[in-house]
Amino acid sequence: MSLIRFSNRKAMILWMFGAVWMSFLLLMTWDLVTDGFPPKGSPYVMLGTMFLFWCVGIGMLVYFSSLPCVDVTVDRNSLQVTWRYPFRVRRATYGRGEVERAMVAVSKDGDGDPYFTARARAADGRDVDFAESHERTECEVECARFNEAFFREGR
Repeated sequence: MSLIRFSNRKAMILWMFGAVWMSFLLLMTWDLVTDGFPPKGSPYVMLGTMFLFWCVGIGMLVYFSSLPCVDVTVDRNSLQVTWRYPFRVRRATYGRGEVERAMVAVSKDGDGDPYFTARARAADGRDVDFAESHERTECEVECARFNEAFFREGR
């Protein structure tokens, strides 16, 4: 029996964006501290702008770090799920009767366009989002693959 794996690593893109944002912000703050304020600029405007950018950066980091990368492994009658966050890892193992069949969940992205997630819900209420895309067919294919692997009789 071979293992079937699913991975959803979309959160890693946001983690990297947050790290780049904060790196540039640290460089700009270091420049301001070491070189002082620009000669033709208002120090109040510069401090206010830096404060605003720091608030946005910290808010982004808090939000982005709450989004996990998800790894799912289907093995015989069990489902192993790993949720990886930047600073912690959570794992769970579910039996066949503890997980609902996977379905496509529909939401909207930041632009108002439809966004699709291949999702299975566990008995403990956790959502296992093992694929996501702007294309519904991609998620439908992954849901069918998941359901075939996990709910196939005679395994």
